[in-house]
Amino acid sequence: MKNANKQKNSISGNNTSGLGRKIALIAVAAVVVIAAAVFIGIRVYYGSHWYPDTKIGDKDVSGMTLSESVKAMEKVYGSYQLDIKGRKDGKLTINGDDIDYKVGVEDAVKKAFEQQHDKFSYSNLFKNNDTKIEPKVSYDENEVDSILSSASIVKGDSSYKVTAPVDAKAVYSKKKNSYQVVKEDVGNTLDKDKFSETVKTALDNGETSIDVSDEKKYPDIYEKPALTSKDKELRREVNVCNATALRWVTWTIHKGVQESATPEDISKWITYNNGKAVLDNQAMRDWMEKLCLKYKTLGGTRKFKSHTGKMMRLSGGDYGWQLDYEKMCAQLKEGVTKKISRKLQNDYINNQDEAAKKAITVTQKPEWLGTAYRYDPKNKMNDWNKNSYIEADLGSQMVYVFKNGKVIYSCATISGRPVPGRKTTTGMFFIKDHARHRVLTGDNYATPVANWVRITWTGTGFHQAEWQPWGSWSPSLYKVRGSHGCLNLSPSSAARIYELTKYKQMVFMHY
Repeated sequence: MKNANKQKNSISGNNTSGLGRKIALIAVAAVVVIAAAVFIGIRVYYGSHWYPDTKIGDKDVSGMTLSESVKAMEKVYGSYQLDIKGRKDGKLTINGDDIDYKVGVEDAVKKAFEQQHDKFSYSNLFKNNDTKIEPKVSYDENEVDSILSSASIVKGDSSYKVTAPVDAKAVYSKKKNSYQVVKEDVGNTLDKDKFSETVKTALDNGETSIDVSDEKKYPDIYEKPALTSKDKELRREVNVCNATALRWVTWTIHKGVQESATPEDISKWITYNNGKAVLDNQAMRDWMEKLCLKYKTLGGTRKFKSHTGKMMRLSGGDYGWQLDYEKMCAQLKEGVTKKISRKLQNDYINNQDEAAKKAITVTQKPEWLGTAYRYDPKNKMNDWNKNSYIEADLGSQMVYVFKNGKVIYSCATISGRPVPGRKTTTGMFFIKDHARHRVLTGDNYATPVANWVRITWTGTGFHQAEWQPWGSWSPSLYKVRGSHGCLNLSPSSAARIYELTKYKQMVFMHY
Protein backbone atom coordinates (compact mmCIF):
# COMPACT_ATOMS: atom_id res chain seq x y z
CA MET A 1 0.00 0.00 0.00
CA LYS A 2 2.78 2.32 0.94
CA ASN A 3 4.47 1.84 -2.40
CA ALA A 4 1.20 2.48 -4.24
CA ASN A 5 0.71 5.79 -2.39
CA LYS A 6 4.26 6.89 -3.13
CA GLN A 7 3.75 6.22 -6.79
CA LYS A 8 0.48 8.16 -6.80
CA ASN A 9 2.08 11.18 -5.09
CA SER A 10 4.95 11.14 -7.56
CA ILE A 11 2.60 11.32 -10.49
CA SER A 12 0.65 14.22 -8.88
CA GLY A 13 3.87 16.26 -8.29
CA ASN A 14 4.99 15.85 -11.84
CA ASN A 15 1.66 17.17 -13.11
CA THR A 16 1.90 20.30 -10.89
CA SER A 17 5.46 21.10 -12.04
CA GLY A 18 4.52 20.84 -15.70
CA LEU A 19 1.59 23.17 -15.26
CA GLY A 20 3.84 25.86 -13.73
CA ARG A 21 6.17 25.72 -16.65
CA LYS A 22 3.30 26.11 -19.07
CA ILE A 23 1.99 29.16 -17.22
CA ALA A 24 5.44 30.77 -17.21
CA LEU A 25 5.84 30.16 -20.91
CA ILE A 26 2.45 31.65 -21.60
CA ALA A 27 3.29 34.75 -19.51
CA VAL A 28 6.59 35.29 -21.29
CA ALA A 29 4.90 34.87 -24.63
CA ALA A 30 2.27 37.40 -23.62
CA VAL A 31 4.93 39.94 -22.59
CA VAL A 32 6.75 39.41 -25.84
CA VAL A 33 3.56 39.85 -27.80
CA ILE A 34 2.65 43.01 -25.86
CA ALA A 35 6.16 44.44 -26.22
CA ALA A 36 6.15 43.65 -29.89
CA ALA A 37 2.79 45.30 -30.20
CA VAL A 38 4.08 48.39 -28.36
CA PHE A 39 7.23 48.63 -30.48
CA ILE A 40 5.23 48.09 -33.60
CA GLY A 41 2.76 50.70 -32.42
CA ILE A 42 5.57 53.20 -31.69
CA ARG A 43 7.10 52.56 -35.07
CA VAL A 44 3.78 52.90 -36.79
CA TYR A 45 2.96 56.09 -34.82
CA TYR A 46 6.30 57.80 -35.39
CA GLY A 47 6.24 56.68 -38.97
CA SER A 48 3.70 59.44 -39.49
CA HIS A 49 4.65 61.83 -36.69
CA TRP A 50 7.71 63.89 -35.83
CA TYR A 51 10.01 62.32 -33.28
CA PRO A 52 10.06 63.59 -29.69
CA ASP A 53 12.20 66.65 -28.91
CA THR A 54 12.05 67.99 -32.46
CA LYS A 55 12.11 71.68 -33.32
CA ILE A 56 12.08 73.33 -36.70
CA GLY A 57 13.87 76.56 -35.98
CA ASP A 58 12.24 77.79 -32.79
CA LYS A 59 8.97 75.90 -33.32
CA ASP A 60 8.43 72.64 -31.40
CA VAL A 61 6.80 70.10 -33.75
CA SER A 62 7.28 67.00 -31.57
CA GLY A 63 4.51 64.43 -32.17
CA MET A 64 2.92 66.44 -34.97
CA THR A 65 1.95 64.83 -38.27
CA LEU A 66 3.48 66.18 -41.43
CA SER A 67 0.37 68.14 -42.32
CA GLU A 68 0.08 69.54 -38.79
CA SER A 69 3.71 70.69 -38.85
CA VAL A 70 3.24 72.30 -42.27
CA LYS A 71 0.30 74.30 -40.94
CA ALA A 72 2.26 75.22 -37.81
CA MET A 73 5.23 76.48 -39.84
CA GLU A 74 2.97 78.37 -42.23
CA LYS A 75 1.52 80.09 -39.18
CA VAL A 76 5.04 80.91 -37.94
CA TYR A 77 6.08 82.44 -41.22
CA GLY A 78 2.70 84.02 -41.76
CA SER A 79 3.51 86.54 -39.00
CA TYR A 80 7.24 86.52 -39.72
CA GLN A 81 9.70 88.87 -38.14
CA LEU A 82 13.45 88.72 -37.75
CA ASP A 83 14.78 89.94 -34.39
CA ILE A 84 18.40 91.05 -34.52
CA LYS A 85 20.48 91.57 -31.40
CA GLY A 86 23.81 93.41 -31.45
CA ARG A 87 26.52 94.76 -29.16
CA LYS A 88 25.70 97.17 -26.37
CA ASP A 89 22.01 96.24 -26.45
CA GLY A 90 21.65 97.10 -30.10
CA LYS A 91 18.37 95.84 -31.53
CA LEU A 92 16.57 95.72 -34.86
CA THR A 93 13.33 94.00 -35.83
CA ILE A 94 12.41 93.43 -39.47
CA ASN A 95 8.72 92.67 -39.95
CA GLY A 96 7.80 90.42 -42.83
CA ASP A 97 4.99 92.73 -43.94
CA ASP A 98 7.47 95.62 -44.31
CA ILE A 99 9.57 93.73 -46.84
CA ASP A 100 6.78 91.75 -48.55
CA TYR A 101 8.16 88.56 -47.03
CA LYS A 102 6.67 85.35 -48.46
CA VAL A 103 7.52 81.75 -47.53
CA GLY A 104 6.64 78.40 -49.13
CA VAL A 105 7.27 75.87 -46.37
CA GLU A 106 5.45 72.70 -47.45
CA ASP A 107 8.20 71.22 -49.60
CA ALA A 108 10.91 72.16 -47.11
CA VAL A 109 9.03 70.66 -44.14
CA LYS A 110 8.27 67.51 -46.12
CA LYS A 111 11.94 67.15 -47.04
CA ALA A 112 13.01 67.51 -43.40
CA PHE A 113 10.31 65.00 -42.34
CA GLU A 114 11.52 62.47 -44.88
CA GLN A 115 15.14 62.93 -43.79
CA GLN A 116 14.16 62.22 -40.17
CA HIS A 117 12.19 59.11 -41.16
CA ASP A 118 14.61 57.81 -43.78
CA LYS A 119 15.90 55.05 -41.52
CA PHE A 120 13.91 54.31 -38.41
CA SER A 121 15.87 53.73 -35.21
CA TYR A 122 14.37 53.55 -31.73
CA SER A 123 17.49 55.34 -30.41
CA ASN A 124 16.48 58.40 -32.42
CA LEU A 125 13.43 58.73 -30.22
CA PHE A 126 15.61 59.56 -27.22
CA LYS A 127 17.90 62.27 -28.59
CA ASN A 128 17.63 65.88 -29.67
CA ASN A 129 16.09 65.95 -33.13
CA ASP A 130 16.11 69.67 -33.89
CA THR A 131 16.24 70.40 -37.57
CA LYS A 132 16.37 73.30 -39.98
CA ILE A 133 14.46 73.83 -43.14
CA GLU A 134 15.24 75.81 -46.22
CA PRO A 135 11.90 77.21 -47.20
CA LYS A 136 11.25 79.00 -50.45
CA VAL A 137 11.63 82.62 -49.45
CA SER A 138 11.05 85.85 -51.34
CA TYR A 139 11.20 89.48 -50.17
CA ASP A 140 11.91 92.98 -51.41
CA GLU A 141 15.70 93.44 -51.12
CA ASN A 142 15.45 97.18 -51.73
CA GLU A 143 13.20 97.52 -48.70
CA VAL A 144 15.65 95.47 -46.65
CA ASP A 145 18.53 97.73 -47.76
CA SER A 146 16.51 100.81 -46.85
CA ILE A 147 15.71 99.47 -43.38
CA LEU A 148 19.32 98.51 -42.71
CA SER A 149 20.80 101.81 -43.89
CA SER A 150 18.62 103.84 -41.51
CA ALA A 151 18.64 101.45 -38.55
CA SER A 152 19.98 102.76 -35.23
CA ILE A 153 22.04 99.59 -34.82
CA VAL A 154 23.93 100.69 -37.95
CA LYS A 155 24.06 104.49 -37.81
CA GLY A 156 23.13 105.19 -34.18
CA ASP A 157 20.69 107.70 -32.76
CA SER A 158 20.03 109.67 -29.58
CA SER A 159 19.36 106.53 -27.56
CA TYR A 160 21.94 104.24 -29.14
CA LYS A 161 25.44 105.50 -29.74
CA VAL A 162 27.61 103.84 -32.36
CA THR A 163 31.31 104.05 -31.53
CA ALA A 164 34.28 103.13 -33.66
CA PRO A 165 36.79 100.56 -32.43
CA VAL A 166 39.73 102.01 -30.49
CA ASP A 167 43.15 100.41 -30.59
CA ALA A 168 44.83 99.14 -27.48
CA LYS A 169 47.64 101.49 -26.51
CA ALA A 170 50.44 102.01 -24.06
CA VAL A 171 49.70 104.99 -21.82
CA TYR A 172 50.89 106.37 -18.52
CA SER A 173 48.42 105.45 -15.78
CA LYS A 174 48.06 108.02 -12.99
CA LYS A 175 46.38 105.36 -10.88
CA LYS A 176 49.22 102.85 -11.20
CA ASN A 177 51.98 105.48 -11.63
CA SER A 178 53.51 103.63 -14.56
CA TYR A 179 52.94 102.82 -18.21
CA GLN A 180 50.25 100.21 -18.79
CA VAL A 181 48.55 98.66 -21.79
CA VAL A 182 45.01 99.98 -22.04
CA LYS A 183 42.77 97.32 -23.52
CA GLU A 184 41.23 97.96 -26.89
CA ASP A 185 37.60 99.03 -27.18
CA VAL A 186 35.89 96.91 -29.81
CA GLY A 187 33.15 99.50 -30.22
CA ASN A 188 29.93 98.64 -32.03
CA THR A 189 30.45 99.76 -35.62
CA LEU A 190 29.04 97.18 -38.00
CA ASP A 191 30.64 96.30 -41.31
CA LYS A 192 27.65 97.33 -43.41
CA ASP A 193 28.28 94.90 -46.26
CA LYS A 194 28.82 91.91 -43.98
CA PHE A 195 25.87 92.87 -41.82
CA SER A 196 23.63 93.12 -44.87
CA GLU A 197 24.85 89.76 -46.12
CA THR A 198 24.23 88.16 -42.70
CA VAL A 199 20.72 89.58 -42.41
CA LYS A 200 19.75 88.46 -45.91
CA THR A 201 21.09 84.98 -45.24
CA ALA A 202 18.93 84.83 -42.11
CA LEU A 203 15.92 85.98 -44.14
CA ASP A 204 16.66 83.42 -46.82
CA ASN A 205 16.79 80.68 -44.19
CA GLY A 206 13.64 81.86 -42.49
CA GLU A 207 15.45 82.44 -39.21
CA THR A 208 13.47 84.40 -36.67
CA SER A 209 16.36 85.66 -34.53
CA ILE A 210 20.10 86.21 -34.82
CA ASP A 211 22.63 87.57 -32.34
CA VAL A 212 25.38 89.30 -34.28
CA SER A 213 27.24 90.04 -31.03
CA ASP A 214 28.17 86.34 -30.95
CA GLU A 215 31.81 86.65 -32.03
CA LYS A 216 32.24 82.92 -32.53
CA LYS A 217 29.34 82.75 -34.95
CA TYR A 218 29.88 86.14 -36.58
CA PRO A 219 33.60 86.90 -36.11
CA ASP A 220 33.93 89.60 -38.77
CA ILE A 221 30.62 91.41 -38.75
CA TYR A 222 31.90 94.29 -36.56
CA GLU A 223 34.85 96.50 -37.40
CA LYS A 224 37.88 95.52 -35.36
CA PRO A 225 40.66 97.53 -33.71
CA ALA A 226 44.00 97.23 -35.47
CA LEU A 227 45.88 96.68 -32.20
CA THR A 228 44.84 94.50 -29.30
CA SER A 229 46.26 94.22 -25.80
CA LYS A 230 47.99 91.00 -26.84
CA ASP A 231 50.24 92.87 -29.27
CA LYS A 232 53.90 92.19 -28.42
CA GLU A 233 55.08 95.60 -29.57
CA LEU A 234 52.72 97.29 -27.11
CA ARG A 235 54.27 95.28 -24.30
CA ARG A 236 57.69 96.33 -25.47
CA GLU A 237 56.60 99.97 -25.59
CA VAL A 238 55.42 99.76 -21.97
CA ASN A 239 58.77 98.37 -20.83
CA VAL A 240 60.84 100.88 -22.82
CA CYS A 241 58.81 103.90 -21.69
CA ASN A 242 58.79 102.78 -18.06
CA ALA A 243 62.58 102.50 -18.15
CA THR A 244 62.75 106.24 -18.91
CA ALA A 245 59.73 107.56 -17.03
CA LEU A 246 59.99 105.74 -13.71
CA ARG A 247 62.13 108.11 -11.65
CA TRP A 248 61.98 111.32 -9.68
CA VAL A 249 64.47 114.08 -10.47
CA THR A 250 64.44 116.15 -7.28
CA TRP A 251 65.85 119.50 -6.15
CA THR A 252 65.75 121.02 -2.66
CA ILE A 253 65.06 124.59 -3.75
CA HIS A 254 64.92 126.06 -0.25
CA LYS A 255 64.87 124.55 3.20
CA GLY A 256 61.82 122.33 3.38
CA VAL A 257 60.90 123.12 -0.23
CA GLN A 258 61.39 120.44 -2.88
CA GLU A 259 60.56 120.26 -6.55
CA SER A 260 60.53 117.08 -8.61
CA ALA A 261 60.07 115.99 -12.18
CA THR A 262 57.77 113.04 -11.53
CA PRO A 263 57.13 109.93 -13.63
CA GLU A 264 53.92 111.56 -14.78
CA ASP A 265 55.79 114.71 -15.86
CA ILE A 266 58.41 112.69 -17.69
CA SER A 267 55.76 110.59 -19.44
CA LYS A 268 54.51 113.78 -21.12
CA TRP A 269 57.91 114.29 -22.72
CA ILE A 270 58.18 110.76 -24.14
CA THR A 271 57.33 109.65 -27.66
CA TYR A 272 57.83 105.99 -28.53
CA ASN A 273 59.50 105.58 -31.90
CA ASN A 274 61.16 102.52 -33.44
CA GLY A 275 61.62 100.78 -30.13
CA LYS A 276 63.02 103.82 -28.32
CA ALA A 277 61.68 106.38 -25.86
CA VAL A 278 62.41 109.74 -27.51
CA LEU A 279 62.43 112.78 -25.22
CA ASP A 280 60.94 116.13 -26.26
CA ASN A 281 63.72 118.51 -25.27
CA GLN A 282 61.60 121.62 -25.81
CA ALA A 283 58.86 120.26 -23.55
CA MET A 284 61.49 119.59 -20.90
CA ARG A 285 62.83 123.13 -21.22
CA ASP A 286 59.30 124.53 -20.99
CA TRP A 287 58.74 122.57 -17.78
CA MET A 288 62.01 123.85 -16.32
CA GLU A 289 61.17 127.42 -17.34
CA LYS A 290 57.98 127.24 -15.26
CA LEU A 291 59.92 125.89 -12.30
CA CYS A 292 62.54 128.66 -12.56
CA LEU A 293 59.90 131.37 -12.87
CA LYS A 294 58.04 129.95 -9.87
CA TYR A 295 60.93 130.86 -7.59
CA LYS A 296 62.23 133.91 -9.45
CA THR A 297 62.02 137.18 -7.54
CA LEU A 298 64.78 139.02 -9.38
CA GLY A 299 63.36 142.07 -11.15
CA GLY A 300 59.99 141.78 -9.44
CA THR A 301 58.06 144.51 -7.67
CA ARG A 302 58.67 145.15 -3.98
CA LYS A 303 57.36 147.57 -1.39
CA PHE A 304 59.74 149.38 0.93
CA LYS A 305 59.58 152.22 3.43
CA SER A 306 61.42 155.26 2.11
CA HIS A 307 63.21 157.87 4.20
CA THR A 308 59.99 159.87 4.17
CA GLY A 309 58.20 157.09 6.03
CA LYS A 310 55.94 156.41 3.07
CA MET A 311 55.72 153.01 1.33
CA MET A 312 57.08 152.94 -2.20
CA ARG A 313 56.87 150.33 -4.96
CA LEU A 314 59.89 149.62 -7.10
CA SER A 315 60.68 147.12 -9.85
CA GLY A 316 63.71 146.03 -11.80
CA GLY A 317 67.32 145.54 -10.85
CA ASP A 318 69.29 142.39 -10.15
CA TYR A 319 68.38 141.65 -6.55
CA GLY A 320 66.49 138.43 -5.88
CA TRP A 321 66.30 134.71 -6.41
CA GLN A 322 66.93 133.38 -9.89
CA LEU A 323 67.79 129.83 -10.90
CA ASP A 324 70.29 129.25 -13.68
CA TYR A 325 67.91 128.10 -16.39
CA GLU A 326 70.47 126.49 -18.70
CA LYS A 327 72.23 124.60 -15.93
CA MET A 328 68.91 123.47 -14.48
CA CYS A 329 67.86 122.21 -17.92
CA ALA A 330 71.10 120.25 -18.13
CA GLN A 331 70.46 118.77 -14.69
CA LEU A 332 66.97 117.74 -15.71
CA LYS A 333 68.23 116.04 -18.88
CA GLU A 334 70.96 114.30 -16.90
CA GLY A 335 68.47 113.06 -14.31
CA VAL A 336 65.97 111.79 -16.87
CA THR A 337 68.55 109.93 -18.94
CA LYS A 338 70.47 108.43 -16.05
CA LYS A 339 70.35 104.63 -16.11
CA ILE A 340 68.29 103.16 -13.27
CA SER A 341 68.08 99.49 -12.38
CA ARG A 342 65.08 97.79 -13.97
CA LYS A 343 64.70 95.77 -10.79
CA LEU A 344 64.30 98.95 -8.74
CA GLN A 345 61.75 100.26 -11.20
CA ASN A 346 59.81 96.99 -11.10
CA ASP A 347 59.90 97.10 -7.30
CA TYR A 348 58.32 100.53 -7.50
CA ILE A 349 55.60 99.32 -9.89
CA ASN A 350 54.74 96.51 -7.49
CA ASN A 351 55.09 98.36 -4.17
CA GLN A 352 55.00 102.14 -4.69
CA ASP A 353 56.00 102.87 -1.12
CA GLU A 354 58.42 105.59 0.02
CA ALA A 355 61.38 103.21 0.06
CA ALA A 356 60.73 102.13 -3.52
CA LYS A 357 60.28 105.76 -4.58
CA LYS A 358 63.51 106.83 -2.89
CA ALA A 359 65.41 104.06 -4.66
CA ILE A 360 64.55 105.57 -8.06
CA THR A 361 65.05 109.22 -7.07
CA VAL A 362 67.83 111.23 -8.71
CA THR A 363 68.83 114.13 -6.43
CA GLN A 364 70.21 117.33 -7.97
CA LYS A 365 71.53 120.51 -6.34
CA PRO A 366 69.91 123.70 -7.66
CA GLU A 367 72.10 126.13 -9.56
CA TRP A 368 71.42 129.80 -8.74
CA LEU A 369 72.23 132.88 -10.78
CA GLY A 370 70.90 135.14 -8.05
CA THR A 371 70.19 134.66 -4.36
CA ALA A 372 68.51 136.76 -1.70
CA TYR A 373 68.39 137.31 2.04
CA ARG A 374 65.61 134.80 2.67
CA TYR A 375 62.74 132.82 1.14
CA ASP A 376 59.15 133.35 2.20
CA PRO A 377 56.82 130.63 0.83
CA LYS A 378 53.76 132.80 1.50
CA ASN A 379 55.13 135.90 -0.22
CA LYS A 380 58.10 135.22 -2.45
CA MET A 381 58.85 138.95 -2.90
CA ASN A 382 59.43 139.20 0.84
CA ASP A 383 63.01 138.10 0.26
CA TRP A 384 65.05 141.00 1.65
CA ASN A 385 66.09 142.35 5.04
CA LYS A 386 63.55 145.05 5.80
CA ASN A 387 65.60 146.29 8.72
CA SER A 388 68.88 146.89 6.90
CA TYR A 389 69.02 148.44 3.43
CA ILE A 390 70.13 151.48 1.44
CA GLU A 391 67.98 153.97 -0.41
CA ALA A 392 69.39 156.14 -3.18
CA ASP A 393 66.83 158.85 -3.93
CA LEU A 394 68.04 160.08 -7.29
CA GLY A 395 65.33 162.73 -7.45
CA SER A 396 66.58 164.48 -4.31
CA GLN A 397 70.18 163.28 -4.88
CA MET A 398 70.45 161.78 -1.39
CA VAL A 399 71.62 158.43 -0.01
CA TYR A 400 70.07 156.91 3.14
CA VAL A 401 71.40 153.95 5.14
CA PHE A 402 68.80 152.04 7.20
CA LYS A 403 69.52 149.89 10.21
CA ASN A 404 66.86 148.32 12.41
CA GLY A 405 64.32 149.93 10.13
CA LYS A 406 65.56 153.49 10.76
CA VAL A 407 67.84 155.89 8.91
CA ILE A 408 71.22 155.90 10.65
CA TYR A 409 73.12 157.90 8.04
CA SER A 410 72.39 160.12 5.04
CA CYS A 411 74.53 162.09 2.62
CA ALA A 412 74.41 164.01 -0.62
CA THR A 413 75.32 162.37 -3.91
CA ILE A 414 75.78 163.29 -7.55
CA SER A 415 74.45 160.61 -9.88
CA GLY A 416 74.91 160.08 -13.61
CA ARG A 417 74.28 162.90 -15.98
CA PRO A 418 70.79 162.41 -17.55
CA VAL A 419 72.03 161.79 -21.08
CA PRO A 420 72.23 158.51 -23.04
CA GLY A 421 74.96 156.23 -21.72
CA ARG A 422 75.44 158.10 -18.43
CA LYS A 423 72.09 158.13 -16.64
CA THR A 424 72.13 156.14 -13.39
CA THR A 425 70.01 153.01 -13.57
CA THR A 426 67.05 152.42 -11.25
CA GLY A 427 65.80 149.31 -9.55
CA MET A 428 66.74 147.02 -6.68
CA PHE A 429 70.32 145.84 -6.50
CA PHE A 430 72.66 144.37 -3.92
CA ILE A 431 76.11 145.33 -2.72
CA LYS A 432 78.50 143.12 -4.66
CA ASP A 433 81.93 144.26 -3.64
CA HIS A 434 83.93 146.50 -1.30
CA ALA A 435 87.38 147.59 -2.44
CA ARG A 436 89.96 150.21 -1.47
CA HIS A 437 92.25 152.08 -3.85
CA ARG A 438 90.47 150.98 -7.00
CA VAL A 439 90.99 152.50 -10.48
CA LEU A 440 87.70 153.04 -12.28
CA THR A 441 88.03 152.93 -16.06
CA GLY A 442 85.77 153.86 -18.94
CA ASP A 443 86.01 154.65 -22.63
CA ASN A 444 87.84 157.91 -22.03
CA TYR A 445 88.76 157.95 -18.35
CA ALA A 446 90.68 156.15 -15.60
CA THR A 447 89.93 157.39 -12.09
CA PRO A 448 91.62 156.12 -8.89
CA VAL A 449 89.34 156.01 -5.83
CA ALA A 450 90.07 155.24 -2.19
CA ASN A 451 86.74 153.56 -1.39
CA TRP A 452 84.66 151.58 -3.86
CA VAL A 453 81.31 149.87 -3.17
CA ARG A 454 79.94 148.08 -6.24
CA ILE A 455 76.16 148.16 -6.86
CA THR A 456 75.83 146.76 -10.41
CA TRP A 457 77.95 144.43 -12.50
CA THR A 458 78.01 147.06 -15.25
CA GLY A 459 80.03 149.46 -13.14
CA THR A 460 77.66 151.52 -11.01
CA GLY A 461 78.82 152.01 -7.42
CA PHE A 462 79.51 154.39 -4.55
CA HIS A 463 82.86 156.20 -4.59
CA GLN A 464 84.38 159.52 -3.62
CA ALA A 465 84.74 162.28 -6.19
CA GLU A 466 87.08 165.02 -4.97
CA TRP A 467 86.60 166.94 -8.20
CA GLN A 468 82.95 167.64 -7.58
CA PRO A 469 82.07 171.07 -6.05
CA TRP A 470 80.66 169.75 -2.79
CA GLY A 471 80.66 173.20 -1.27
CA SER A 472 78.10 174.35 -3.83
CA TRP A 473 76.17 171.06 -4.13
CA SER A 474 72.47 171.17 -5.05
CA PRO A 475 69.91 168.46 -6.00
CA SER A 476 70.07 169.61 -9.63
CA LEU A 477 73.84 169.65 -9.94
CA TYR A 478 73.88 166.15 -11.49
CA LYS A 479 72.16 167.55 -14.59
CA VAL A 480 75.31 169.45 -15.55
CA ARG A 481 78.05 167.83 -13.42
CA GLY A 482 76.68 164.29 -13.40
CA SER A 483 78.92 161.22 -13.37
CA HIS A 484 79.17 158.40 -15.92
CA GLY A 485 76.53 156.54 -13.90
CA CYS A 486 78.13 156.05 -10.50
CA LEU A 487 76.96 157.66 -7.29
CA ASN A 488 79.62 160.25 -6.53
CA LEU A 489 80.20 161.04 -2.87
CA SER A 490 82.34 163.43 -0.91
CA PRO A 491 85.49 161.71 0.50
CA SER A 492 84.07 161.61 4.02
CA SER A 493 80.71 160.32 2.87
CA ALA A 494 82.38 157.65 0.73
CA ALA A 495 84.34 156.43 3.76
CA ARG A 496 81.18 156.23 5.87
CA ILE A 497 79.20 154.41 3.18
CA TYR A 498 82.08 151.97 2.85
CA GLU A 499 81.97 151.29 6.59
CA LEU A 500 78.19 151.10 7.00
CA THR A 501 77.22 148.91 4.02
CA LYS A 502 77.56 145.17 3.81
CA TYR A 503 77.89 142.55 1.10
CA LYS A 504 74.50 141.43 -0.33
CA GLN A 505 72.69 144.38 1.29
CA MET A 506 69.71 145.66 -0.70
CA VAL A 507 70.02 149.01 -2.51
CA PHE A 508 66.83 150.75 -3.69
CA MET A 509 67.60 153.26 -6.47
CA HIS A 510 64.77 155.49 -7.69
CA TYR A 511 63.86 158.99 -8.85
